[in-house]
Order: sequence, then C-alpha cells, then structure tokens
Amino acid sequence: MNNINPLGKTYKEYQEELEKVNLTKLEKINLNVVQEIQGMLSDGERGLQEANRIDDAVESIDSMEVQLSNISNPINILGKAIQDFEFTKRNLEQQVKDLGISIKDIKGYSEAEKQNKVWVKEKKWLEGREEAGKNALKKIR
Repeated sequence: MNNINPLGKTYKEYQEELEKVNLTKLEKINLNVVQEIQGMLSDGERGLQEANRIDDAVESIDSMEVQLSNISNPINILGKAIQDFEFTKRNLEQQVKDLGISIKDIKGYSEAEKQNKVWVKEKKWLEGREEAGKNALKKIR
C-alpha cells in the first residue's frame, strides 16, 4: 500500500511519522515520570531533614527536662551555703561587738562576704532559669 495521497506522502510515510510522534509522546511521558520521581525524591529528602530537625528539637526538650529536674540540686546547695554564711555572720557580728573589733578584721570574712553575694546572685539566676524553663515546657508539652 504505497498509494500516494493528494499531499504527496505515501501511507508508509504517514505511518513512520505517526510512530515518531508516538515515540515523542512516550518520551514526554517518560520525562514527566522522571521529573515526578525526582520531585518525590526531593520532597522525601526535605521531609527527612525536617523530621531530623524535629527529632533534634524533641531531644533538646527532653534534655531540658532532665536539666530542669537537676537544677534544684545546685539551688539547694547554694541556698544552704547562703544560710550557713548568714548564720555565721550573725554569730560573728555578736562576737566582734562583744570584743570591740570590726568584723572586717576577721581573716577571710571579706572574701566570704563577696563570695556570698555571688552565691545569692547565682541562686536567683538559677531559680529564674528554672521557672522560665518550666513555663516553656508547659507551653511545648
């Protein structure tokens, strides 16, 4: 069937052209599938990265929870040191008054007083961090 039609092409030529067109459509479909697969892979990778970030955040929250449960230990230690200093200071004040000397003349007292101020400041800071951390965890959990 090599009949020539009015456009000057044979049936065989049309058939070959049609096969080329069909092949081109197949190639387009394959290209679209490849692009879709690449998009899915990219989306999946982004999803994994986001999941890892969330996992890291949850681990940080869990770590924060553990740290908050441990924060009372240094607060208690500092509180006891502050109490002990205040008790000792009251006793010393009475003793030096009875002796008629200045409390500043007691060896190591000035350094202990400076250190006590540091302890008080640090204890307040820790208590503030503890409260802020607990409030943050309430909001998160």
